[in-house]
Amino acid sequence: MSMVKTALDRNTVATENAKDTTMPNVANKKKSYNSILLLCWICGFSYFATDFIIMATPRFSAHIGYISSATFTIGLYYGGTLFGAVPVARMFVLLGVRTSLLLTQSLGIVASLAMAMDTFLESFTLLLLCSFLMGIWATGLQQMRFIVSDSVENNKKSIAIGLLLTTSAFAAFFSAPVANYSIAVIGKTFFAIFFVQALTLIIATAALVLSRIQLSKAPERTARPLKYGPILEKPGVKTSILISALSYGAMTLLMAAVPVKMFNAHIPINISNIVMRDLILSMTLSAVFIGWLIAKTSTRFIALVAVALYVAMAYINIFLPFSLATMRISMILLGIGWSCFFIAGTTMLTQALETSQRLHIQGINDLFVFSASTIGGLFSGVILYHIGWQGVNILAFIITVAIFAMTVLFNPKKPTDIACMTP
Repeated sequence: MSMVKTALDRNTVATENAKDTTMPNVANKKKSYNSILLLCWICGFSYFATDFIIMATPRFSAHIGYISSATFTIGLYYGGTLFGAVPVARMFVLLGVRTSLLLTQSLGIVASLAMAMDTFLESFTLLLLCSFLMGIWATGLQQMRFIVSDSVENNKKSIAIGLLLTTSAFAAFFSAPVANYSIAVIGKTFFAIFFVQALTLIIATAALVLSRIQLSKAPERTARPLKYGPILEKPGVKTSILISALSYGAMTLLMAAVPVKMFNAHIPINISNIVMRDLILSMTLSAVFIGWLIAKTSTRFIALVAVALYVAMAYINIFLPFSLATMRISMILLGIGWSCFFIAGTTMLTQALETSQRLHIQGINDLFVFSASTIGGLFSGVILYHIGWQGVNILAFIITVAIFAMTVLFNPKKPTDIACMTP
């Protein structure tokens, strides 16, 4: 009897221990899912602001008389992203996720409200300053993919990141209708867009303030210093960085010019918003399939597909008569082509490096990418004003030819398995 009783006692203890270990796991999973939902809510509404900046700021610049420098807003937006990347990432580590998100979101709200006020003041200087501040705000949004990745188990990280990125497609799909409806209701065109831009950020931030969900800490992405020279000399590293930077620069060059071109062509802003929506939506939705296509084919093949799409886009804009239909088609080609370039370039970089080296080189890659975007945004309006829409596309075509040459020459000696890489 004593032996049976002892065995029963052991089984009871084991069962209780199992319950103790199971219940925390269930609770942790629930917290993780709640964190992901909260972050998706914040991103979903915040991405509206990025779309409104692209849609409205160049056109508003042209509206107040700064036609040749109308795209400076996009250049300074990316310049703010470049400037804030390191300080904001460090802030997330030192102050924590919730506090840092509140600070960056508050910056975005203040800058958006200042943009709305500027529609009455019509100060180009204030508009440029607000665009730069919105770029710094955007660096906080970029931290989301790291935060959501740390909220789930390793085997679910890619799913969580993918879910987060789908919110950008949600915003892209609804941004133009929301902007156009706001204009119809409020009346004053640019005030309506910038006011709703601030409102979407307020809605996103309110969820963060009211929620008691504990967010994971941003990862400390520091390590012992590495010598970058030998890493950059590895076959394919410089090439992949240049491909990503040049493709991003060409995309920004064209994207920033589109609202100004349509303003010069006297196309109403509600139609212009739909064209920009086509561009942003094609960029976000195509990314869902491109990673799969790379796994089925190769990075080189997808990069060459991107080259073909860019060439087709340039041909349409240079040789065919300007119309709303040709503009929409060319923007869809640009969006899909950029997505192919961006994911293929990132994959090429991972193929050329060891796992331990990727994080260090990613910072250099971002430096080149955002620098190219800043330059593309700053010079887009100048080229459009002095040379014309064809001139912008000819320059984009020349950049595409350079990318084609680099893609053909790309040949890393030791490609790594890309199955574990999340685009």
